[in-house]
Amino acid sequence: MEQTISVARGTIRFPAGLVATYFSGIDAVAVLIDGATLRILPVFHAAAGGALLKQRNAQGDRVVGAFDVFEAHGLADLIRMSPTRLR
Repeated sequence: MEQTISVARGTIRFPAGLVATYFSGIDAVAVLIDGATLRILPVFHAAAGGALLKQRNAQGDRVVGAFDVFEAHGLADLIRMSPTRLR
């Protein structure tokens, strides 16, 4: 089963399976944009900062707000568009 994240209205959405595989036990992430690459890095200690990885539904999907990151890179249109799948 392919696991993809999606971007919608300035948020990044993670399916539960992807979270279990790559972000198990992680409460926050750092969201970076490097050229055309969106990088999402786990933050292992909440005191270190990062964006909170919030639970979105009972299935365990997660969401993180990244409005400021998209705006800072001139990608404000990602804040207003419908969900876009990323691999």
